[in-house]
Amino acid sequence: MKATDSPLWVRMCSPNQPNDELTELRFSLSHNEQIKQELENFLYAQWLYLNSKARMELDDAMRKEYQHAAHTIAELTGLIFRPDKPETTTKILPLV
Repeated sequence: MKATDSPLWVRMCSPNQPNDELTELRFSLSHNEQIKQELENFLYAQWLYLNSKARMELDDAMRKEYQHAAHTIAELTGLIFRPDKPETTTKILPLV
C-alpha cells in the first residue's frame, strides 16, 4: 500500500519507506525520457547552486544548511536515478 493512500495523520506518525511511490515515479520516468532528463538536469542545477551558495556563505550555520540541502538533493537524485542493482566492478581502490 502506498503511503499516500493512508490518512494524513497515519503518514505523519508512522514514517515508512516510500517504495511504492518510488517505483511508480521510476516507471513514469522510464516512459518519458524528456521529463526524466529535465528532472535530472534540474536536480543537478539545484545541487550546483546550493553548493556554490555554501562556498560563498560566511556564516557557518547558513553554510551548513546549504551543504545539508545540497546533500539531500544528491540523495534524492541517487534514490530516483540509480539502478536497483549497482554495477559490480573488479577495480581496487588505491591505498592511501
